[in-house]
Amino acid sequence: HRANVVVNYDTPWNSTRLMQRIGRVNRIGTQATHIYIYNFYPTACVDDDIELRKKAIMKLQAFHTALGEDSQVNIIANNSYAVFLMGKDRYAEAEPWARKALEIGSRVEGPEHQNTIITQLNLSCIERELGHLEQAAELGRACVDLFARVFGPQHPNTAVAKQDYAAILNLQGHNDAAQAELSAAIAINKAALGDKNPGF
Repeated sequence: HRANVVVNYDTPWNSTRLMQRIGRVNRIGTQATHIYIYNFYPTACVDDDIELRKKAIMKLQAFHTALGEDSQVNIIANNSYAVFLMGKDRYAEAEPWARKALEIGSRVEGPEHQNTIITQLNLSCIERELGHLEQAAELGRACVDLFARVFGPQHPNTAVAKQDYAAILNLQGHNDAAQAELSAAIAINKAALGDKNPGF
């Protein structure tokens, strides 16, 4: 009852087996407040042929639709598929998956839970890529505020949110504001990483 991490290096085609693996760690009486699940998938080239990620996530979604919603897994499944589609530049298809993950996360885990705010950041990126800059800016600004509250204003995750928001501001033509956000992100990363990152 002390484990809280599942690493699937061979994601099964059968979603029931995947849920069974998670259930071996997410047990009644567990001492962990969070269960972390990491899934490895084939390379993009191989996955284009077999579509393992798509099939696994679609089966998980069907599993939840039929048997009820297990919030943690459902949020992760929806967001993972959105990220997968983003990686293939299929942003219009990714948008409803990210929105569903954000809706579930906000309702079940709360708007300041890590899964929820990371999903919101992904949705902001999707909206930016689709050219929905007003929606992207609204989500991006909210992400900066949420990341600062949840992780801390000087945390590298907050720098990531600031960088993404800066990109949106730049596309909107707000160059001074974009530069200010980007400079703040660079300062956070320099403070956190010091000389470990030669890019600064």
